[in-house]
Amino acid sequence: MKKLCVSAGIPRIVILGAIVIALASLSWANVSVPSIIGDHMVLQNGKAIPIWGKADPGEKITVTLGKQSQQVVAAQDGKWMVKFGRLKAGSSPLEMTIAGKENTITVRDVLVGEVWIGSGQSNMQWPVKLANNGEQEVAAAKYPEMRLFSVKLVSAAEPQDNCEGEWKVCSPETVPDFSAVLYFFGRELHT
Repeated sequence: MKKLCVSAGIPRIVILGAIVIALASLSWANVSVPSIIGDHMVLQNGKAIPIWGKADPGEKITVTLGKQSQQVVAAQDGKWMVKFGRLKAGSSPLEMTIAGKENTITVRDVLVGEVWIGSGQSNMQWPVKLANNGEQEVAAAKYPEMRLFSVKLVSAAEPQDNCEGEWKVCSPETVPDFSAVLYFFGRELHT
């Protein structure tokens, strides 16, 4: 077993304190974004587009969306936000990068279009695979411009900064568990 050798002239607490300070100065928080900001996301057309996240207090963050770029400095609580101007709906996917001091997040296949929020109980949770003619609906669900972000159901006593979920592109592989109500609504808008 190895032992830590401490000089008799330097108290252990001073050495421990120096180690903690040295390690703290080496630690940093990577720039991060909530799960709603991810690959295959859809941004609302015709509205200002907020992009937000967390980083070290005072850290400079650069956010690039398509050909637009903005910079912001994280506040004392580490939170930051930029707002891009209105974009028109289009079929060409965009790429977004969020760059901080120590890391860069790349968000791919971002579309600008209509964003609708659906909420409810069992009626909104009913999946496409269990809808009337579910098997045929699943096989025909080839709408790569339709996306769904499902939020995992959890209880919380206070508002949350983030949730568990990810964007899914509508395809026969992903649509079986889409909300049937939202799928049929989105398909109606799509055509």
